Amino acid sequence: MMAFIQGQALMSEFFGLTAYLGTLTFLVGAVLFAVIGFKKVGGNRRVLKFVGVSVARLAVSFVLSVSVWLHWPFGFDVMLGPVLLPAVFSELVTIIGAYSLLRLKQNNR
Repeated sequence: MMAFIQGQALMSEFFGLTAYLGTLTFLVGAVLFAVIGFKKVGGNRRVLKFVGVSVARLAVSFVLSVSVWLHWPFGFDVMLGPVLLPAVFSELVTIIGAYSLLRLKQNNR
């Protein structure tokens, strides 16, 4: 039982560390997605949908970043200056995925 509690404390610290170190990357990714994706969304009703997709994209990116960091396969450090590399990888994947989702939804209309 004690090992489980210590493991949970370690994971919560790890999530906090990922949020702290990946803040710059997550902010740049959010701005980039807003610039790219907002062109695809028109009208007032779709703006709320865009915000929902943006929040979901950020959550998925954060979880994916933690997963990549836990299983980091490369022989070099996860930080490149102020940039958390697993966050960059996860942002690229989620931005492309969310953009294609928005584009697919727009093409169906």
